[in-house]
Amino acid sequence: MTRRRDLPGPFDGSAFRVGRARSAGISRHRVDARDLVRPHHGGRAHRLETLEDRCRALMPLMSSTQAFTGPTAALLMGAPLPLRLERDPRLHVSSLRPQRAMRRPGVVGVERGDGAVGRIRGIPALHAALVWVDLGRRLSIVDLVAVGDRLVSGTLRRPPLCGVEDLAAAVAQRTGSPGVRAARSALPSIRIGSWSRPETFLRLLIVAAGLPEPELNRPIVLSIGRLVVPDLCWPLYRIVIEYDGQWHDDVWDSDADRHEALVDDGWMVVRVRRHELFHAPGSSSRASCVV
Repeated sequence: MTRRRDLPGPFDGSAFRVGRARSAGISRHRVDARDLVRPHHGGRAHRLETLEDRCRALMPLMSSTQAFTGPTAALLMGAPLPLRLERDPRLHVSSLRPQRAMRRPGVVGVERGDGAVGRIRGIPALHAALVWVDLGRRLSIVDLVAVGDRLVSGTLRRPPLCGVEDLAAAVAQRTGSPGVRAARSALPSIRIGSWSRPETFLRLLIVAAGLPEPELNRPIVLSIGRLVVPDLCWPLYRIVIEYDGQWHDDVWDSDADRHEALVDDGWMVVRVRRHELFHAPGSSSRASCVV
């Protein structure tokens, strides 16, 4: 069996245009070899295992003013989206006018009149605030608030990607564009401090029920000197709400230990489980209370 010839750089580890490879002297037989995949007409890639792989496979076919936006950019940024969008294999690309929207199989192309292009791990994407406004055409107000919360709050491992003032500026900048009406409605509910989509949903349900707005991930120093950071709390009333997702036993044990320490210090701990939040949000009596 004849061994395939290794591709020269810069074609050996990244996606590339077929035309560029041929101009560099690589044979048609080699660019059509089975160790390369064909994600798009005129392009080749080495793998398509992740969203980043699929984005990088399209990049050689994009212009310098085209960038990923919408759900694609949001997922690259680590923003929480509904499963229907997380599982959607299509890539969303924004083109700066007068260039027309990209039209390729598996690509959702849109046009924009402005907006600088940045980079996420080397992948071109619109600014986080503009991506958030673009999401307004596809997300409910609640989901849009959850994404906004993540962008302005970050997580324990990721820094914030923009500020609330950036979201407001993007709304003002995109007047009349698809999604801006939903973004304008969601903007007043954006809060710094929410680290997850369930935390945002909980806060919005609590406020909609007429209760005081809770503080988010506020550090509490217990009398024994231990530092705990509950999801939501009302220090004045010494009440804590914790969201219990689908965790491993060791995480459950850690949560139970933290809850017991809070109770011993005079706090009431209300635990809301995943099913209660997403399938029976109006049934507050089902939430378990530790006192």
